[in-house]
Order: sequence, then structure tokens, then C-alpha cells
Amino acid sequence: MSKTKGKKSMIKPLVAAAIGLFLGVGIGWYAGYVNPIVKANMDARQYLQSMEVDDRGAASVAVGTIPLIEERKNEQAAEKLAKVAGSYYRVYSTQVSSDSVQKQERRVLLGRIEDLARRYPNLSDALHNGYASQSDANNH
Repeated sequence: MSKTKGKKSMIKPLVAAAIGLFLGVGIGWYAGYVNPIVKANMDARQYLQSMEVDDRGAASVAVGTIPLIEERKNEQAAEKLAKVAGSYYRVYSTQVSSDSVQKQERRVLLGRIEDLARRYPNLSDALHNGYASQSDANNH
């Protein structure tokens, strides 16, 4: 009888240890594998939503500019585009980026904007004053 009682007393700690082991593995798997995947998916979804905002803004400018070009209202089209480029320049030329790829892409685009501004007064005005034409400046 003592042998049976001894075996029964050994089973309880083994069952408790097995349950603890399975709980530990389950919690570790969730914390180390599932949770980071869920977070990565949420981050990717947020990134795609922010891209949509950028794409929507670009499409909006294009939709507003195409008719002006088609109607041969090139000066108005240039002013509209200069406002967008000027706005980007004023916001991002002073921001510092820690991402080296983003920093390089920004530097290239800002350089292209500056080069164009040397040749096009509307763009130069938009960069420095926020206006794309003298008529805009007079209205403000």
C-alpha cells in the first residue's frame, strides 16, 4: 500500500510540472511569436493608410492640374504645382530624419526643387513666401 501511495504522491507534482511547462510554452509562444506578428501587421496597416493619404494628396493635385493643362492654362497649372512643391519644401527642408534612405531621398527631392526654383519664379516665391504668384501674395 505504501508503494501505491508513493506513486500517487509522485503523480501530482509531475502533473503540476507538466501543466506549468505547457503554460510556459504557450505564454512564451504567444509573447515571442504571435504578439510581434500582430504588432507588425498593425504597423504595416498604419503605414499603408499613411501612404494612401500621400497618394490621395498627389491624385488631388493631379486631378486639379490636368484640366488646366488641357485648357492651355499653363500659368495656373504651374502655380498650382508650385504651391504643392513649395509646401513640401517649407515643411521638410527643416526636418531631420534618422532614416538614412529617407534622408537621402528627401535631400535629392529638395535639391531638385531648389534647382527648379532658380529657373521658375513661381516656384521660388512658393518656397520662400508660400505664394506661387504675385496675385496670391496680393490676396494675403
